[in-house]
Amino acid sequence: MIVVCDTELKQVRARLQAVSDIRDFLISRNISNFFKSDAEIVEEATQLVELLYTLEKRNIWVTRQINKIIDLMYQGWKPFEGHLYFFSTPEIPHQAAKADCIKRDAVMVIIMSPAEETFIEATVRYTGKSYWIALQKVKVRDKEEWRWINGEKPDRTYWAAGQPSSSQPGPYCAEITKWCYLQHKCWGQIPCLSNRGWICKMAPHPDFVI
Repeated sequence: MIVVCDTELKQVRARLQAVSDIRDFLISRNISNFFKSDAEIVEEATQLVELLYTLEKRNIWVTRQINKIIDLMYQGWKPFEGHLYFFSTPEIPHQAAKADCIKRDAVMVIIMSPAEETFIEATVRYTGKSYWIALQKVKVRDKEEWRWINGEKPDRTYWAAGQPSSSQPGPYCAEITKWCYLQHKCWGQIPCLSNRGWICKMAPHPDFVI
């Protein structure tokens, strides 16, 4: 003879009632759920709970990303095509500027498109300052070439008239000059130890577009 205590009996009844309630809910969504076994009903309910949990986590993540963007924009970061840009106030050498961007969880700006160049030039004209970009002259197999700090060659360049020039003492880095009067003719070559403002670029998250 199997003896079931009152507490266990209540728990069993509660589970049965829960399954019944879940079945009623699923039937209200789709009549085909009427023909499912209790095991199938419980499995489907479990999947729904997991989905809701995943969606809740996603909503929390999205909220955090939005709050992060809002905080950065209050600090002066500017949005453009899914990235944020920081235009500095102080002026420092190129290497120190690269290090500052890393501290900000960003990188010195690598310009990827004419539209991005146009956006940056417009800001440079507004501020009236010159800014470092992540382009420098390096030796590659005994020859000097202009490369981004990630080692890649620029797909496009936007040098001002007469630039780049090798007449100045090296090493050389590239700036977007405040004397930027012609569109897409704004890059200048200057010694990397010169003091300039700098531009940092950040993607808040690869799956999150501003």
